[in-house]
Amino acid sequence: MKYIISILSLCFTDLWIKGRIDKMSPSQVASIKMGPLLRLEKVRNSGLPFGFLRENKALVRTAPAVLLLLLSGALLDNIARGRSRARKISLVLLISGGLSNLLDRLKKGYVVDYAALTFGPFRKIVWNLGDLFVLVGSILYGLSNTGERLELSERLERLSDGQI
Repeated sequence: MKYIISILSLCFTDLWIKGRIDKMSPSQVASIKMGPLLRLEKVRNSGLPFGFLRENKALVRTAPAVLLLLLSGALLDNIARGRSRARKISLVLLISGGLSNLLDRLKKGYVVDYAALTFGPFRKIVWNLGDLFVLVGSILYGLSNTGERLELSERLERLSDGQI
């Protein structure tokens, strides 16, 4: 139950922010000061990340929905198997961000992106909180996978050495 509450809380927080930003004019959004490292910019993205496949509306809606079903199944499997907390948190983040963006796509036909860094090579990329959840969830999932593989490798090594 705590995972469902977490997913819904994160998802609807992002949807609430995107809804507020979407009602504002681009100049109103740009006038909001976020400090030296972050700026706000309103972008309506009708495709996947970076506008990829924007001309294929059916695929842009279907692929994320299928992926969310697979991630949800993975979360249920990880809960049932008692996998690491990091793995479950990573799946919660991935599902939250993906669900928020999917709901935007289904309701509006586009995803509202609103934040960008003010420095470096990433300053041209405009994203939303859901995108950040997906990024952090992906990194955490990769790290948790690496940890589990290392642990399994150590166990296999001890087994082959006759230590187990």
